[in-house]
Amino acid sequence: MAFFMNRRKQRAIDDIQREIDHLRGRIDHIRGRTEAATGQAVATLKTETGQMARALDHGREWVTRSAWTAGRGALAYGRRHPLAATGLAVGAAGAMALACLLQARAQRR
Repeated sequence: MAFFMNRRKQRAIDDIQREIDHLRGRIDHIRGRTEAATGQAVATLKTETGQMARALDHGREWVTRSAWTAGRGALAYGRRHPLAATGLAVGAAGAMALACLLQARAQRR
């Protein structure tokens, strides 16, 4: 009788251990996706910043349109990846768009 009780306990312990391992795997998966999305957001924003800086250097008139497009793109990215990119994308997009709009306005005067 004790043998069957021990087997039952061991089976329950094994089930719990499997569940713990599964949850650890899920946590690692989510952590990896979050880090990847954050890296992608940073790369996207660096690219957009570089494009807008070049546009400002050349004094083109489409700077405001470029800022608007970049801001909308970053906001959309932040909505798709809320854990990783919302604060980063929204804050950086807003700052970049404002800087470009002010620079374009100053160049027109």
